[in-house]
Amino acid sequence: DEPPTDVLLFAGQFCTTLENPAAEGYLKAAIASANSTDNAIALAEANYYLAFAERNAGRFSEAKRRVHIARAIFGAVPVPWRLPVADYQLGVLAFATGSLQEARQLFKSAGPAAEGTGNHLISSMSGSFRALIHCEEGDPGKALGTIVTQIGDIERLGHPELQLLLDTSAVVAAGLGQHELAAEMAGAAAGTGLPWIPPERSVFERSVRNTRRVLGDTAYAQAWAAGHRAPPARLVRAFSGIGVVSAVNAAPATIDVAAVTGLTRREAEVLRCLSDGLSNREIAEHLSISPKTVMVHVVRVLDKLGVENRTAAATFAIRNNFV
Repeated sequence: DEPPTDVLLFAGQFCTTLENPAAEGYLKAAIASANSTDNAIALAEANYYLAFAERNAGRFSEAKRRVHIARAIFGAVPVPWRLPVADYQLGVLAFATGSLQEARQLFKSAGPAAEGTGNHLISSMSGSFRALIHCEEGDPGKALGTIVTQIGDIERLGHPELQLLLDTSAVVAAGLGQHELAAEMAGAAAGTGLPWIPPERSVFERSVRNTRRVLGDTAYAQAWAAGHRAPPARLVRAFSGIGVVSAVNAAPATIDVAAVTGLTRREAEVLRCLSDGLSNREIAEHLSISPKTVMVHVVRVLDKLGVENRTAAATFAIRNNFV
């Protein structure tokens, strides 16, 4: 007998995580099973994970088609928290095909939307890809600004988002001519134990080749090994050393955040709470409003400031003397 849909889906997801080629067979079987039983959620999930297998194989157009199928189902069922996840994947696929403006818009919307549902992984990874877009456009300085908004939150990142952040930081450092730091960041990223996957793999490989060419094999290996041994949190100090994080501490007088940003009085209060590192529950208690209302305000703050996550909003506020 054919295994149940959920078993096929789990096997496909597991094999996709391991980049095992058996994933495609399991997921196509799960799609057939989900269709025969009218299991909409399983159908969406199977198409979504099959898009990963297509992406890993470099079949970006087919991967995009699969994500669009999944997104349409997630929107109809509805499963709202899955929509920014799908938009993030569409952004990755747009990046893969060189559609950088489309990718930028997708990451810009996916990051805050994911943060609003508590999905910090998608929020963080959207920021890393936006930095890669800046690098691909020849603006590593702007990429550095994007990275800096994330590194204060580095301790809470899981391996996938940490690996992407560190490898992206290596690309940014190389673009700024900081090749030893780039090699160290590449070594730190390797410490997560995760492989590079398309499409970012080609960007990382190109950056490593350039850095190795500039430093020479011996110096590159030494810097890589030093980064591999170092705790990832040293990224903060490393980027501070090239003059950006320290700028967050520069100081004139506090200015009226609402007047400059267009935030409402309540949204400005929420931003100040974010800058103090408060959680949604703590903000709710401090302002005597519900956690659900706090979440709505946070999403609006992120949208108006044009940032991906609460850490980026706090950094933005501090850097611009809003608090």
